Amino acid sequence: MKQERSLTLESFVREVRFSPRAQPHSGNDDHNREIVLNCGTTRRTRQKPVTMDSLRSLSSVLLIEKDIYADVLPVWSFPQISTEVQDVVVSRSGLQHETIPLQFTFSRFGNQWIYSFIDIRKEDSGLTDKVQAAQATVVTTDFNPERYNELTKMMVHIYLSTGSPLKVAECYVSVFAKGSYNAGDSFGEFSAASHDARAAYLASSIKDVIRIFGEDIILIWAALIMKKRLIVVSQKLGLLQKICRALPVLVWHRQNWDIVRPYVNHSDNEISDVQDSQVYIAGFIDESIREREDLYDLLVDVNNRSVTVSSAAKGDFMMTGVHRGICEFLVTTAENAESTDADIIRGNSTKIKDLLNKLEQLKVERDNGEPIVDYKALQEAGLPPNLDKFLYQLATAEGMTALTA
Repeated sequence: MKQERSLTLESFVREVRFSPRAQPHSGNDDHNREIVLNCGTTRRTRQKPVTMDSLRSLSSVLLIEKDIYADVLPVWSFPQISTEVQDVVVSRSGLQHETIPLQFTFSRFGNQWIYSFIDIRKEDSGLTDKVQAAQATVVTTDFNPERYNELTKMMVHIYLSTGSPLKVAECYVSVFAKGSYNAGDSFGEFSAASHDARAAYLASSIKDVIRIFGEDIILIWAALIMKKRLIVVSQKLGLLQKICRALPVLVWHRQNWDIVRPYVNHSDNEISDVQDSQVYIAGFIDESIREREDLYDLLVDVNNRSVTVSSAAKGDFMMTGVHRGICEFLVTTAENAESTDADIIRGNSTKIKDLLNKLEQLKVERDNGEPIVDYKALQEAGLPPNLDKFLYQLATAEGMTALTA
């Protein structure tokens, strides 16, 4: 098994120039080799302007191998990846299982997204026959699973075919610099521009999620609108990821997918990372997480199609006429065969906008003249039961109270 090695951009350029394996080939490879050398030269002389097509959100690429002895080890990274992130990538790798549960996975750690694709070594591979399978992982701040599914799939196929991490680094640098890479007839071409960021937000159906949980969807809606802590548990990783990434559309006005942590292991460092996030949608396949009420306000159990409010948070989930109206809209629209996700998002967003407009009208001036939503004023406004507390929670989540203004 090879030991992991990390390269800086400059050392990579030197290796490309002087390694016998890196001599230019004919066709598209010549063009791509020139891209790498130009990137290295430009870095040393003057800063190249960032183009709209470049993917400067990329942080690093990591290659992992599983050998015939079932050892799973990182073998190469570019540029250098932190030990902490590397350990998380390895622990979440499907290579740890006897049977790969899912070829492509995406997850989050710290403020970065982790995208990984696994494939099996073929007989004509450029790697030694002691390698069973390999994984290519990209770390980035960009949320776009479909984009990085395509990129990591290309990278792992390049590595399995050529056995050369330099070809993977070449792909990485090209995508980093200009958002695209042509790997020739065997592997095709990658273009970041082919995957719109907005489409990534809508790739998983909220209509399907509502139909799974029925009227309990209102508890999920309430948790999201109040910026509570959600844990989603499922035995199936693919379904877990789909549900976790769909939920933020229920608070579409925020368009914040950074709260999603669709795959977390029940280990100390990963649990600590989730806790540091404070507001999150965290996905687990380890069912023992159900016992950790200290980690969630709402537990979404996909296996049992149930939603449970933690004991400590029950007072924040009292239902009102607002909740009942939104619940009826969500469930009825989802059950309509002709309705779409767009119908649900549009209607729900309108109802949330109406709530926020109501909060604006209920603001009072502080001593410094700043308008805020005040809990005492809400209590004195003659609102229906429980509505004052809910509106104050919503106002706090939106930064409209003295606590967050």
